[in-house]
This record gives sequence, structure tokens and C-alpha cells, in this order.
Amino acid sequence: MLLAAGSAQAAKAINRPYLQLVTPDSAVVVFRADTACPAQVRYAAGTEAEQVASSPQAQAQHEIRLTGLKPGTEYRYTVEACGAVLEPEKRFRTAPVPGSGDVHFGAIGDFGKGTAAQSSVAAQILAQRPDLLFTVGDNIYDDGNETEFTNNFLEPMGALFTEVPVFPAFGNHDYYADDLATSLKNFVLPANNPRGTERYYSVDWGNVHVAVLDSICLVGETNNPECNIEEQFTWLDSDLRASKAHWKVVISHNPLFSGGKYGDPQGHPENVALRDRLIPIFERNGVDLVLSGDDHLYERSKPMLGTQVAPDGTHGITYVVVGNGAEEREFTQPVSPWSAKRDNQHVGYLDVRVKGDRMEARMIGGDGGVHDSFTLVKPYAEETPVQLTAAAEPAQGNAPLDVLFITDVQPADASVTWTFGPGETFSGTQVSRRFDAPGTYPVQVEAKRGSQVATQVVTVTVNASDGTTPPGGTPPPGGTPPPGGTTPPTGVTPGPAGEGADGCAAAGGSVAAGLAALVLWRRRRASRQLPRR
Repeated sequence: MLLAAGSAQAAKAINRPYLQLVTPDSAVVVFRADTACPAQVRYAAGTEAEQVASSPQAQAQHEIRLTGLKPGTEYRYTVEACGAVLEPEKRFRTAPVPGSGDVHFGAIGDFGKGTAAQSSVAAQILAQRPDLLFTVGDNIYDDGNETEFTNNFLEPMGALFTEVPVFPAFGNHDYYADDLATSLKNFVLPANNPRGTERYYSVDWGNVHVAVLDSICLVGETNNPECNIEEQFTWLDSDLRASKAHWKVVISHNPLFSGGKYGDPQGHPENVALRDRLIPIFERNGVDLVLSGDDHLYERSKPMLGTQVAPDGTHGITYVVVGNGAEEREFTQPVSPWSAKRDNQHVGYLDVRVKGDRMEARMIGGDGGVHDSFTLVKPYAEETPVQLTAAAEPAQGNAPLDVLFITDVQPADASVTWTFGPGETFSGTQVSRRFDAPGTYPVQVEAKRGSQVATQVVTVTVNASDGTTPPGGTPPPGGTPPPGGTTPPTGVTPGPAGEGADGCAAAGGSVAAGLAALVLWRRRRASRQLPRR
């Protein structure tokens, strides 16, 4: 599909489009063309009507923000500039509602070298298709300048970053050329630290909270005026304490436990000092996993309490050095009692999947092999029985019928899954769907928190357009509708103002009362059928 010609010469991408700052309801597409001209991004989910976001100025570098997105939903997008398609259709998934849904993320470090080994790891990440990718720093070798950003960072990773958003931490090599100016120019990141910068920040994705540190500042390796060591420590403590996520992860380029040269207390006492400051913050705020780099190798600790292996039955923190994104180097120290796994024979990355109270991680090599795997189990503090009340609004009407499925669930952080039929499962406290054909449609909803599960079946009856009830219109078991009977759910929709982020009623009332209030709010807001989205 081509635009009407907007330039005498079609643009080519110098920097391919890459995804930034993906949230439950927005995303940013960044790219640089070889010609200054306006650009736009076309995007849509499922069968929804296509939307267009534009960058109308005649410029080469573009940051185009996509808005009005739905949480936990896959979108397709196409980038157009100077009258031509700059990047054909790609796909990505928005973040789920905070506190809900499964999470799949990756982590890679010390990788931006522009090598075949780096490209092999990027190909393995794309094959696994995590929802997002974190880096642990040293993204741009050797000096973090503009040319290296294009050649060593984007070019080998281009196909990956068109479909998987990247959230970087920064390392010493990213600082060398211009004190991080190139990185801050090219990345669009959360600016939720006290100074409103993007040097360190935190991200919520489902029930996982990730704090990304600027450890180069914390160990005193930069004189940049934006670096305030005590301010960052204070921010980290308050950020972790404020998070209600079940899982907490911290990323620091400088390793806190490592058998490589940067873990040597004699050669690098600054990392020992950093560890002494960070561990108390981690432990009092329930951190589960710490990811680092700098040493070009892979090493995983046993669960740690302080600087010792945690006793059985106690909560420990697992520390992983994942600096093997493009090369491996020798271990310089003997195996420590805290070390659970060492590998300097394989380049790779860490692939992490979180489902409820389980976090399962694998170190996948550029060769596609799994060279380490581990599972963390973090039971919910209280195994409170899950209470679930679900409803369809409306539950009956003439075809075509737009229906909003809503739940009230307690505890509020329980994950909610809707099953419309085989292979049609969606997450979130609210899902909208159109039913085009007459029939009776049973929809199963499940709420889960830890080992506690509650289920319910919500039934929708769709009459023919003349109002007649379909004879024997119930689909077979499993909820499969008649052929052509439905269009896919449009995804999770955020709750109305005044409710929590998960769309549930405020605590204190009964589940049924909360749901009734929500239904009443919806009816008052719109007395007609929901429009197609």
C-alpha cells in the first residue's frame, strides 16, 4: 500500500523503526529516514478499523506515538514516509493491566558489538517473542556514539526491535562518547525518577515491577550534573516500597555477585560498596531477582540473604550476570559457595516467563540451546479465597450485538482469563466482543490468585435481527459459536474513573455490590449498544 506521493524521492530507513515506551494504552515508534519528510504509522488490532498517527513535520528523525490502545492486546502497524512504505507490517503486544496477566520478558547484556554472535542471539530472542526486552547495559560498543548506535546496536537487532520493545539500562561504554547523550537522544523511556530524566526508571508489566538503575552514577564513574547518588538510592527505596506487584526485579549494569573480574573485591571495591548499599534496600522491599552485566559471561547465584546463601525456607534474592550477549570471557575467580551456575562458553540471553506465583527462566544461547534454567516460587502472602462475579452487558439482544464482559473480583490482584472457545483466551477484568450471528454463547471466566481459583460461565443470547429467538441456538460444548458468529474480542478496556487500575470496585463493599455499581455506571454512561471498535 502506497501513500500519495509526498516527496520526489522515496525514503529509506537509516535506523529501522523500533518500539519504545510500550504501556497498556500507548506505544512509540522511533525511526530515522535518509530524507526529511512527513511520516505516519497505520495501526490496528484484530478486525478494528485502522488508525493513523502522524509526524507532520518534514524531518528525518521521527518519534510517533500510538494512543488509544487496549491493554494486553496484539497490534499490527505499518510505517510510511515520503510517499512509500518504510517498514512493512509488524506486530507487538501492549502491556497488560498492572497486576494481571502472564508476563514474558527477556534480558541481554554487553551485546552492542555488531557481530555475528550478537545477531545469533537476537534471532533466538525473536524466535521466543517476549513481550519486552530489558538490557543490562553496554548496549553500544565501543564508545556509545551515533554511528555505533546505528551499526552496532540497531543493525544487528533491527528485526527484533520492530516487534519487541526494548527498555535499556546503561553501562560504561554507553557513557564514553558523550556522557550518555546519544542514548538519551535515541531512546524514549519512562521519566519517573525525581529529576524527570530517563537515566534510571521503573516499569510495570502485569504483576512484575522492574527498577532499572544508573549504576555508573552510583559507583561514581560520571560527573554528569544529573547524577545524584543519594537521590537515586532514596528513589529506589521508595519506588520498590510503593510497588504492589507480586514480583520485583532490579537491573544494575555493575554486578553485585560475579566470578569475573568485576566481582573481584580487590580490583573493583566500588562494586562491593554498591552491593553493601543496595542489599538492605532489596531485602526490606521484597526484591526477587537482580540482573547485571559488565562481566562478559553468565553466572547465577543461589538465593541469597545478605552476602550468604539463604537458608532453606527463607526468601532469598537470586543474582544473575547476563553479560554474554555477544562474547564470553574467562572467569577470574574460583567458584564461590554462592554460585549455582557458571557459563562462559555460550553467548545468549535470559528468557523469563512469569505466571502467578512462579517465575521460570532459561538462558538460551545463540545456538538455540538451553544452557541454564531455574524456577523461583513466591507464594502469595495470604491464600485468600477468590471471589468472582461476572456479567455481560447486555446479556441479550439482536444481532449484531456488542457486549462488554465485566468482572468484580476479590482480591483485586487476582488474574482474570476469559475463554470464548478453543484457542480463544484473553486476559483482563473487562473484554468487549461483537456477536454477529444469532445463537446462545456460553463464555467461561476464571479468576486466579496463587492456588485459589474461581470460575463462572456467563451466557449471551443473540436474537435474529427481527428479534426472534434462535431455535436451538446453543453452540456445542466449549463455547464454539456458529460459523461467522463472532468477531474477536477487542481486548481489555480500562475501568471508569474513580476505580482502581484493574477496573474493580473499591474495596469495602461486597463483590456483587461492586459489580452492580459498575453495571449501573455503564448503563448511565451509554443507553445504547456499544459501538464497534
